[in-house]
Amino acid sequence: MKIGMKDKLIEIFCNFDVGQRIRKSYVFSVIKQLNPDGKKILDAGSGVGDYIFSLAVRYQKSQFIGIELEPEKIRQCELIENRKNIRNIEFIHANLENFFRPNEFDIIYSVDVLEHIANDDKVLINFYESLKLGGILLLHVPNINQERYFRKFKNWKQNDHIRNGYGKNEIIDKLTKLGFKEIKTEFTFSWAGSLAWEIQKIFELWFSYRIGQIISFPIVVCLTFVDRHLTKTSGNGILLMTRK
Repeated sequence: MKIGMKDKLIEIFCNFDVGQRIRKSYVFSVIKQLNPDGKKILDAGSGVGDYIFSLAVRYQKSQFIGIELEPEKIRQCELIENRKNIRNIEFIHANLENFFRPNEFDIIYSVDVLEHIANDDKVLINFYESLKLGGILLLHVPNINQERYFRKFKNWKQNDHIRNGYGKNEIIDKLTKLGFKEIKTEFTFSWAGSLAWEIQKIFELWFSYRIGQIISFPIVVCLTFVDRHLTKTSGNGILLMTRK
């Protein structure tokens, strides 16, 4: 398994979805700081592999497990896994409310998943039980207090969300009660990132999903860069890192 120039270019230039770009930049930066090579890592809610494939190629000495509820997404991931000859990932069809492996993982990350799950407390308990002592949990969730800039998005809701998001103190309290320690938080999607998301959505509505993303790409990239380097006291997303 080897990362080639084509894969690098696709990762940099063909990921047009601004939300995904912004979340990835924050999550990958933190994971890099954790020196993940050689560790066992759980992607809790792996979807179609947006995070796990990039990480598995970068950290080839690590072992990754991707948990996903939808069988079709698992099937898609396994096809990509075989085509790219990636051998350090295992995909499992499971519900996060029921999945745990006691003291098995060094790192668990879950990106914009908890807001889709009714019994989020049970999922967090399973994360805690599944981590080794000293293991790291990395969460990204939407902030319940969303700032919007265009009137069209003032009452924006996502239909597949059980809840709109979490308050910073609310999610910290949930983690603290379970015994998690050293909770660090960072806001994501500042005014720049949130504006980039809204602009892209408008272009998608004006044109089509993909054409709108391509046309808005230069604006989105600039605003994404600004978002990543701003000092933020608020934001539409919250990134949390904590230790068992």
